[in-house]
Amino acid sequence: MPKVAVHRPDASPPASSGPRTGAPVSDAANQSAYQSGSQSASHIQQVDGILQAAAEVVLEQGIANFTLDKVASRVGVSKSGLLHYFPSKDLLLSALVQRVVNEWRHELELTLAQAPAGRTRVLHAMLNGCLAAPDHWTAQMRTTSVALIATMSNDRKHAQPVREVYAMLREAMRSDGLDEAMGDFVMCAMDGLWMSWVFEMRDHSMERLAAFRACLQRVIVAHERGVV
Repeated sequence: MPKVAVHRPDASPPASSGPRTGAPVSDAANQSAYQSGSQSASHIQQVDGILQAAAEVVLEQGIANFTLDKVASRVGVSKSGLLHYFPSKDLLLSALVQRVVNEWRHELELTLAQAPAGRTRVLHAMLNGCLAAPDHWTAQMRTTSVALIATMSNDRKHAQPVREVYAMLREAMRSDGLDEAMGDFVMCAMDGLWMSWVFEMRDHSMERLAAFRACLQRVIVAHERGVV
């Protein structure tokens, strides 16, 4: 699913960033940077810097060549300093995935709350959360998307937080009475667009992304009217 925001360490952390909205990555990570509870701005800034560096290492060198030493070197801290935030490579990768998922979930919760009631409520929320601002589809978003996909492909356990978001959406669709095939159609279309954009399979200008959104919007409206 698209809209994976990335935040540079020199920027103020968004309301949806992992350290501010998410629970711990796992019980084993209680000493990691994603421990629940209050955290200082400098702590959050350092965590964002580490996670951005980790995503860049995965993008440039591949998940097979991913090491804590390379991340520490890129972010400009010692390995022991990095271990203070993330005690292992696996926990760092888990945190990378969790931050993305936290942002997805936060964005979806906001758009779901604002979407009009009805059986297509979730579809409108997805369009508004993921495609309402095509200019948000940036190079930084692509970096994090590639890192997310590589991490999940390397170890399927890292896909579990993403599965949970999809399950949340499908349950909401069922509760609203949406036809399952229609929900799958829109979700698969958006996933396909995301993958095509991430791997640069074709040109995706802002105009083309906006046209894609408008096309899906027409399909959803037609479904509401019983045409499809």
